[in-house]
Amino acid sequence: MRQIVNLNTRVWTNLIKLMDNFDKWDFDIFAYAEILQESTLIHFGFKLFQTYGLLEKFSIADQNFNNLL
Repeated sequence: MRQIVNLNTRVWTNLIKLMDNFDKWDFDIFAYAEILQESTLIHFGFKLFQTYGLLEKFSIADQNFNNLL
């Protein structure tokens, strides 16, 4: 995932802390979007599909999914 978004280590660490609440109602989508900027949709899409196993279930290659998003 990190290779797709291309973030430095400090920003990636902050993002990982924020993602602890990804599946909770109090997830701060605005802080998430502020960190990722133009990569928000790509990261969010990958996270959702990975969380629910949809990439494997439908045999979607990472690069194909990235191109779609």
